[in-house]
Amino acid sequence: MEKEIREQMIKEIRRYAETTLDVELGNLAADQLLEFFEEILTPSIYNQALLDAKKRVQEGWLRIEDDLYTLEKPKR
Repeated sequence: MEKEIREQMIKEIRRYAETTLDVELGNLAADQLLEFFEEILTPSIYNQALLDAKKRVQEGWLRIEDDLYTLEKPKR
């Protein structure tokens, strides 16, 4: 993850903890929490993204097949 994005996420985690949980987190604690969430969430998010991509590719392929079918010339 890019440094700027990670820093922004750490800020958001700290803000959330403070405003919602009434807990102050330092940068290190917020970074460790981010690492924990990355570890447990990344496989599920990645796998869902693959399924979504597969579905889009399959839908695209069906449209191509339909287009090719309409181009067929009738047999005499």
